[in-house]
Amino acid sequence: MKRRDGELREALGNVGMDTVVKHRDGTWMVKRIFLYKFGRDAEKIAEKVVKALEKIGVKAEVLYAEEHWNPWPKDSWWEVGIKIQGGMK
Repeated sequence: MKRRDGELREALGNVGMDTVVKHRDGTWMVKRIFLYKFGRDAEKIAEKVVKALEKIGVKAEVLYAEEHWNPWPKDSWWEVGIKIQGGMK
């Protein structure tokens, strides 16, 4: 299980996710900090997360995709909650 968790964290880190947290209930929270959106939104980040996991043979279900906006100089971020469906291929 530890190896799979490490692979998931690495795959998500490779596509620019800043924070990856595994919760006790088996769900994951992925966070990406932004200053400017450049046309991106929470749904696009969720798609990016799912595609990154598909590349390593993991199917994930998106539970939520949210934007947390704050005026500068505070950080703003997108947050995506996922649940892993089954194991590695």
